[in-house]
Amino acid sequence: MEVRHGYKQTEIGSIPQGWDVKSFDELFDFRNGVNADKNSYGQGVPFINVLEPITYSHIHGPEIPGRITLSDSLLSSYEVLRGDVLFNRTSETQEEVGLASTYLGSERVVFGGFVICGRPKDGSLDPLYSGYALRAPVVRSQIIPMGQGAIRANISQQNLKLILVPIPPPPEQGAIATALKDIDALLEGLESLIAKKRTLKEAALQQLFTGQTRLPGFTGQWEAKGLNLLSAMKSGNTITSADIDQSSPYPCYGGNGLRGYPRTSDTAE
Repeated sequence: MEVRHGYKQTEIGSIPQGWDVKSFDELFDFRNGVNADKNSYGQGVPFINVLEPITYSHIHGPEIPGRITLSDSLLSSYEVLRGDVLFNRTSETQEEVGLASTYLGSERVVFGGFVICGRPKDGSLDPLYSGYALRAPVVRSQIIPMGQGAIRANISQQNLKLILVPIPPPPEQGAIATALKDIDALLEGLESLIAKKRTLKEAALQQLFTGQTRLPGFTGQWEAKGLNLLSAMKSGNTITSADIDQSSPYPCYGGNGLRGYPRTSDTAE
């Protein structure tokens, strides 16, 4: 395979000459999280559970809803430090197993039994960069096939140790992470704008459909009518999957559905 000038071929594909490839086993010391008595949950220190690594690429602290009460020795043993990477051990789908999330907070937090914590062995990974890089397709394409389980997907420390990741020089890691963080900020701004526009639309719908706001050129009184005067109602029939022709272009509605036919002059009451 021809490799571009300035690049080299590796086990995970073509990467720049100045980059390295390391396994998770070289990068992290892994440990499973704490399992406590059910009475320990609900209060105490923040407790990173399976949903946080699935949901967030970076955890700062406020995103953690769970709380747990542990002894001082267990708190010290399962404490998450800045730069630690959390992986969810289990997931409802194979595509979401083993997602990585880097802890960037300063608050004292611990991690639970459905989570694997990877503590960096050296300074190879910038903490902000790792939250992005370890969710990249080149990494996810290795983790996803390792998910095992008929009902829920699971992954082990031994599986994770085999994963290979490209490592740029530290200055380039910082630049990549900053660029991605800027994109995240842009997306959050767009999502906020979309939410604001959606709220404005809902307000406009309320105003227009109640007549509190009238469009230019329209005046006069509105008339209120019951649905029984506007449409004839008919309940659906109870059907089974054997009754449905999957190739048919025509819709059907079953016994839990109610269809309204617009009334015309010849529609029966």
